[in-house]
Amino acid sequence: MLVTMLTLITSVQFEFIKPFLPVVKNRRPKKYSDYVLLNGLLFLLRTGCQWRNIPSDYLPWKSIYWFWSKVNYCGCLDVIMKCVFNTLHTQVVDTPKTHILITNSQSIDSSECLRKEQNGYDGNKKRNGLKRFVLCDTTGIVCGIFCSTGNADEKRSLRSYLLSQTLAHTKWNQITLIADKGFESGKLQRELFTKLKLSFAPMKKKKKYKKSRYAEKIIEQEEMARHEFNKWIRSMRYVVEPVFSWFNRFRRLVRCFERTAQCHTNFCKLASICLGLKRMNF
Repeated sequence: MLVTMLTLITSVQFEFIKPFLPVVKNRRPKKYSDYVLLNGLLFLLRTGCQWRNIPSDYLPWKSIYWFWSKVNYCGCLDVIMKCVFNTLHTQVVDTPKTHILITNSQSIDSSECLRKEQNGYDGNKKRNGLKRFVLCDTTGIVCGIFCSTGNADEKRSLRSYLLSQTLAHTKWNQITLIADKGFESGKLQRELFTKLKLSFAPMKKKKKYKKSRYAEKIIEQEEMARHEFNKWIRSMRYVVEPVFSWFNRFRRLVRCFERTAQCHTNFCKLASICLGLKRMNF
């Protein structure tokens, strides 16, 4: 007999994402419904416990793992996250800021379970593990998540993600992407604009000028323009930092305990879906 189920997602919220979940045809009827299995999966994500440490009188861990294997490999999390993102935008008043996306990366440690070829050392953050990239709007609604090795170049990782086939139908010509100084690259800006028509506007680094009394006024004007541009980006870019703190509420995401980076990415997508469903008006 099962104990009282801890409902981390309501039945109304589940009905919204139910059409996107994978349909598995079995010869015998299911012993547990998808709603019960999803709550068991969210229990694992929230508490951060191991699969075999899920209470046996709560739910069998093999049933939850079977459900996660179906969700993990079918690609439905991308569809659900996009649907939640679009629905939240229809509930928010349409302003010019809704067409602005913010990206940033976060380095996290990994356990010994992560594959060696997917593990890397980030010398700046002094962390051995993964880099987690997030794309969100100015209200903190997540629309894209991906992971790379800890020693990967941020600009190359962002380029390969934006040019991937999974984002081929995104209308980038209506979006402005902003980032911090670590993503500044004139070559990347030109490539994203020519291939995707995407306006990429990272913060500008301070340049070194040759001292000349003839160019003092021009240098001063350029520095003022750079300062105002960075100030405008900084006023909106801070929103991505609370998103990383919201992920830390799910203890499974504080550290990478998975065997592959793709599995950890899907757990992050599931967490962003839960955060988005709580903000929706049902």
